[in-house]
Amino acid sequence: MTAWARSNSRLRPGTTSESLGDPVPAQVKQERYERLMELQQGISLQINQAYVGKTLDILIEGVDKDIAIGRSYRDAPEIDGVVLVEGKAKWGRWCWSRSQRDGL
Repeated sequence: MTAWARSNSRLRPGTTSESLGDPVPAQVKQERYERLMELQQGISLQINQAYVGKTLDILIEGVDKDIAIGRSYRDAPEIDGVVLVEGKAKWGRWCWSRSQRDGL
Protein backbone atom coordinates (compact mmCIF):
# COMPACT_ATOMS: atom_id res chain seq x y z
CA MET A 1 0.00 0.00 0.00
CA THR A 2 1.15 3.51 -0.74
CA ALA A 3 0.04 6.57 1.20
CA TRP A 4 1.02 10.21 1.46
CA ALA A 5 -0.20 13.39 3.09
CA ARG A 6 -2.03 15.93 0.98
CA SER A 7 -0.40 19.35 1.01
CA ASN A 8 -0.81 22.79 -0.54
CA SER A 9 2.12 22.08 -2.82
CA ARG A 10 -0.06 19.47 -4.52
CA LEU A 11 -2.96 21.87 -5.15
CA ARG A 12 -3.66 22.85 -8.70
CA PRO A 13 -5.00 26.30 -9.54
CA GLY A 14 -8.60 26.29 -10.64
CA THR A 15 -9.54 22.98 -8.97
CA THR A 16 -12.28 22.66 -6.37
CA SER A 17 -9.78 21.72 -3.68
CA GLU A 18 -7.77 24.91 -4.15
CA SER A 19 -10.27 26.87 -2.03
CA LEU A 20 -9.92 24.39 0.85
CA GLY A 21 -6.33 25.37 1.53
CA ASP A 22 -4.35 23.12 3.86
CA PRO A 23 -6.32 23.03 7.14
CA VAL A 24 -4.57 20.00 8.69
CA PRO A 25 -1.26 20.72 10.50
CA ALA A 26 1.80 18.81 9.27
CA GLN A 27 2.25 17.09 12.66
CA VAL A 28 -1.33 15.72 12.53
CA LYS A 29 -0.75 14.48 8.98
CA GLN A 30 2.43 12.70 10.08
CA GLU A 31 0.71 11.08 13.09
CA ARG A 32 -2.17 9.86 10.89
CA TYR A 33 0.28 8.51 8.33
CA GLU A 34 2.23 6.61 10.99
CA ARG A 35 -0.96 5.10 12.47
CA LEU A 36 -2.12 4.05 9.01
CA MET A 37 1.21 2.42 8.15
CA GLU A 38 1.33 0.60 11.51
CA LEU A 39 -2.14 -0.81 10.86
CA GLN A 40 -1.18 -1.77 7.31
CA GLN A 41 1.94 -3.55 8.54
CA GLY A 42 -0.22 -5.99 10.54
CA ILE A 43 -2.56 -6.52 7.59
CA SER A 44 0.39 -7.19 5.26
CA LEU A 45 1.86 -9.68 7.74
CA GLN A 46 -1.42 -11.64 7.82
CA ILE A 47 -1.63 -11.69 4.03
CA ASN A 48 2.02 -12.74 3.65
CA GLN A 49 1.63 -15.51 6.24
CA ALA A 50 -1.20 -16.97 4.14
CA TYR A 51 1.38 -17.64 1.40
CA VAL A 52 3.72 -19.67 3.62
CA GLY A 53 4.08 -23.15 2.13
CA LYS A 54 2.65 -22.17 -1.25
CA THR A 55 4.56 -22.21 -4.52
CA LEU A 56 4.78 -18.90 -6.39
CA ASP A 57 6.22 -17.84 -9.73
CA ILE A 58 9.12 -15.48 -9.04
CA LEU A 59 10.77 -13.19 -11.61
CA ILE A 60 14.46 -13.03 -10.75
CA GLU A 61 15.78 -9.46 -10.77
CA GLY A 62 19.23 -10.01 -9.35
CA VAL A 63 21.64 -12.60 -8.00
CA ASP A 64 24.05 -12.30 -5.08
CA LYS A 65 26.20 -15.39 -4.43
CA ASP A 66 23.72 -18.24 -3.75
CA ILE A 67 20.70 -15.99 -3.20
CA ALA A 68 18.47 -14.78 -6.02
CA ILE A 69 16.37 -11.66 -5.52
CA GLY A 70 13.01 -11.48 -7.23
CA ARG A 71 9.35 -10.53 -7.13
CA SER A 72 6.09 -12.41 -7.38
CA TYR A 73 2.98 -11.09 -9.12
CA ARG A 74 2.02 -9.59 -5.74
CA ASP A 75 5.08 -7.36 -5.38
CA ALA A 76 5.20 -3.87 -6.90
CA PRO A 77 8.67 -2.40 -7.45
CA GLU A 78 9.70 0.28 -4.92
CA ILE A 79 6.57 -0.38 -2.83
CA ASP A 80 6.59 -4.00 -1.69
CA GLY A 81 9.35 -6.23 -0.46
CA VAL A 82 11.32 -8.74 -2.47
CA VAL A 83 11.48 -12.52 -2.49
CA LEU A 84 14.79 -14.15 -1.61
CA VAL A 85 15.34 -17.50 -3.33
CA GLU A 86 18.10 -19.81 -2.13
CA GLY A 87 20.12 -21.64 -4.76
CA LYS A 88 21.07 -20.98 -8.35
CA ALA A 89 18.71 -18.87 -10.44
CA LYS A 90 19.36 -16.75 -13.52
CA TRP A 91 18.62 -13.03 -13.68
CA GLY A 92 15.63 -12.16 -15.87
CA ARG A 93 14.16 -15.67 -15.69
CA TRP A 94 11.08 -17.01 -13.96
CA CYS A 95 11.49 -19.64 -11.29
CA TRP A 96 9.16 -21.40 -8.90
CA SER A 97 9.71 -21.03 -5.19
CA ARG A 98 7.94 -22.51 -2.18
CA SER A 99 7.51 -19.89 0.53
CA GLN A 100 8.91 -20.58 4.00
CA ARG A 101 8.60 -18.74 7.31
CA ASP A 102 12.12 -17.34 7.15
CA GLY A 103 12.12 -13.56 7.46
CA LEU A 104 8.51 -13.21 8.64
